[in-house]
Amino acid sequence: MILTLLTYQKLDAQRSLGLEQYGCISRSASAIPVTRIWYKTTDGGYVEARYNYDAGKTAGLSVGWTFSASAKRYGHWTFTPTIGLMAGGTSAAGLGMNIDGTLGRVEASSIFQSVVAYPAGVHGQCYSWTEVRLEIFRQLVAGIALQQEPGNSWHPGIELAFVAGSWNIPFYVFDPFSKNTWLMAGVSREWSLKPKTAKLKSSTDR
Repeated sequence: MILTLLTYQKLDAQRSLGLEQYGCISRSASAIPVTRIWYKTTDGGYVEARYNYDAGKTAGLSVGWTFSASAKRYGHWTFTPTIGLMAGGTSAAGLGMNIDGTLGRVEASSIFQSVVAYPAGVHGQCYSWTEVRLEIFRQLVAGIALQQEPGNSWHPGIELAFVAGSWNIPFYVFDPFSKNTWLMAGVSREWSLKPKTAKLKSSTDR
């Protein structure tokens, strides 16, 4: 309902390179590090590489295109539909969607991956990660998260993140009200890649 009131437009931004690295602290079955790296072009092109993200010992590569939408009452949002391949522990093809939004001091993001084509013997799977964060101070953010794992397993969580310049260092407590509580910590950053401009000599330099 809200999305229909937004004005969609082609993204016009600087090139950027991003990195996310996560690891579980107290869940031995999923203690392997999870890595996601992405690259954005000035005209909205998007490339993303993942390892241990879709499945253990599995590498993934996706490409997509980013669109933006803005409205005064509903903030600024970007939508990136993706298509990609996975290989390694699991070999498959999938579709995805990345959504990011800001409204004042509130940030929201959601990542969704769904396997749509796979070899015989490999079952389809869905994975999603959604979080909503509130900036308490300039260096402190708190929020809630919801993770969907393959097999339609859902895990709610609480987040506390420290912000140091462009670095984001989040800590999560998942399933906080169950006996199977587990912790996750990570680090992320996005770098703006500004184009180099050549300095032209003036007539006085000759």
